[in-house]
Amino acid sequence: MSVRKLRNISSPAPEPGRHADRFILATYRIAPSEDRALEDAERLLLEQTVETPPVVAERYPFVQERLRGRVESVEPDPSGGGILATLRLPDFSALAGPAQWINVLFGNASLFGDVTLVDVQMPGLAGSFLGGPRFGVEGLRQVLGVSDRPLTCSALKPVGIDSQDMAALCYDLALG
Repeated sequence: MSVRKLRNISSPAPEPGRHADRFILATYRIAPSEDRALEDAERLLLEQTVETPPVVAERYPFVQERLRGRVESVEPDPSGGGILATLRLPDFSALAGPAQWINVLFGNASLFGDVTLVDVQMPGLAGSFLGGPRFGVEGLRQVLGVSDRPLTCSALKPVGIDSQDMAALCYDLALG
């Protein structure tokens, strides 16, 4: 495979002094065709962060600059077959708790047959937000007053857009 290691190849680095030391590096093994390595890494980055097609993410500068993350490196997998793509994910996308952290790491990647999470590094975080359960499922149901239905719903993406754009997305979702 002729894929060479690339650094800082997608969106710009975080602003200096603005949580630049707080991020998650997630490395995935992807089994792409050789000529699509970077394209596949970018596709995975979008799925693991803002979960929108590129045309939607590109519409909002805030999403591009703060939420999308970036492809940190792409290199051949030394164990053979595929590439290793390291994604730099914004820390706040995973800090809501262990469930969100797992979702950010596995999320839609778990639906792709050609993607495997192989390494996670959390410089500046060291897992400090994983404090353990507070209420458990029954406690959460009691706090919410919900006992007879799932506690999930559809999510609107991308986060961080203004209220008018979010309202338009809500309208489109309702129409869909």
